[in-house]
Amino acid sequence: MTRSTSAAPLARLAAPPVGPRVHGDPALAGRGVAMAFVDAGFRAHPDLAAPRGRRLRYVDVTGGPPDLPSTGDAGPDAWHGTQTAVVAAGAGALSGPAYRGLASEANLLLVKVGRDGRVRDDDLVRGVRRVVELREELGIRVLNLSVGGDRDETADRSAVVRAVEDAVAAGITVVAAAGNAGCGPRPRVTPPASAPSAVTVGGVVDAVRPDAPPVAYCSSYGPSLDGLVKPEVVAPAARVAAPILPGTALWRRADVLADLDAAPDYLLAAVVRARGREAGLDVDPDADVDVLRAAVVTAARALKLVGRRHQHVDGTSFAAPIVAAVVAQMLELDPALEPAEIKRVLMATARHVPTVAVRRQGFGAVDARRALERVRRGARTLRPEHFLPPRPVDGRVRFHLHDPGATDVRVAGPFNGWSATATPLRRDAAGVWTATVEIGGAAARLPYKFLVDGAWRGDPSNPRSEDDGLGGENAVAELAP
Repeated sequence: MTRSTSAAPLARLAAPPVGPRVHGDPALAGRGVAMAFVDAGFRAHPDLAAPRGRRLRYVDVTGGPPDLPSTGDAGPDAWHGTQTAVVAAGAGALSGPAYRGLASEANLLLVKVGRDGRVRDDDLVRGVRRVVELREELGIRVLNLSVGGDRDETADRSAVVRAVEDAVAAGITVVAAAGNAGCGPRPRVTPPASAPSAVTVGGVVDAVRPDAPPVAYCSSYGPSLDGLVKPEVVAPAARVAAPILPGTALWRRADVLADLDAAPDYLLAAVVRARGREAGLDVDPDADVDVLRAAVVTAARALKLVGRRHQHVDGTSFAAPIVAAVVAQMLELDPALEPAEIKRVLMATARHVPTVAVRRQGFGAVDARRALERVRRGARTLRPEHFLPPRPVDGRVRFHLHDPGATDVRVAGPFNGWSATATPLRRDAAGVWTATVEIGGAAARLPYKFLVDGAWRGDPSNPRSEDDGLGGENAVAELAP
């Protein structure tokens, strides 16, 4: 006897895999790259242990036990760090390739900084500094921060921001979640996401339906206390598949619901009678089979289950590790890439999302395929000045934009009356477009933007920008000494 088809089975609740959503390369897996995750807590999980030969190190800066907690003795915060690490670098041990992370073979350092349900600035600073201390020994190249600290402070006052900047100076690309305050009265990005050198990741809601355009997630955005406009890029922040922690109550309940879903029609009433209470069902076991199946699906949907061992999660906490995994793929291709180069490539190759306001998406949605292609074509042909905002020299300003795929680039600003045609840039063999303009006067700041093949863009080498009054952003060069 076949099961009823009038109610949706749990398989239809599955979350779309992340890889295709950001155009990741399935042939890359972060091999030879070490990633660090500083988070509230972690538990041992099969997706972090496999494959054989992968190195895994755990550190608890809060004074807890030195060993990675097993299923039965981890605190309630352990799910968050475990899920962020698996989203980026899970081996797919419990899901197969569907929910394997883009950096599934990267080596891992897990650093616990949460205590009593909170992440304090002092512990967060200790965690980041511990990553820097282990940078040489473990070869750490990427640090994911899906946590926030206690205080919103300017960069010169924030110990968290200083720790992030030190990590970047040590050669570690820091990827930070923007936060989830974008739909509230204070959407501002705060430390560590406000650190100037961090790749700050906001969120989009995508893959809801094949024909539905992406929309903005409630991620934090806008100027920091220092006036830096964040985030730089966005990534999927809704319906991201993440593991259920083994041995937890949710794990056991998901098991029962999956067993109920798998039961044939003629046995379903008996299984509901025997295990329905364990699954949390409030339904008469003698009800019609379609009613029973609908109750199973409703219960699974309420728990955000996408299978026996996974649930879908939301938030920029999970958008950030997706980008961190893309960074690991970039470093697998070119281990010599520096953090500034990586950040610049991610921004320059991101795709603008027409249905999301510019201030919420920065340079757009991360596109791994385009970023990896840029790396393959030789991102290291650039010089250090190509990663810096324009600087004045003797009354003149030189602009740079690295975009090998562009065919026409212009720059506009008050120096040319915001003309879309007056100031073309010239391209060199490395795909760097340059122009030098007379600025005159003694202005302390210079707003500008690029026009690339007919589309207005900011400057991925310049973290400072401002509202242009037209729904977009102008880059702002600081001209004062």
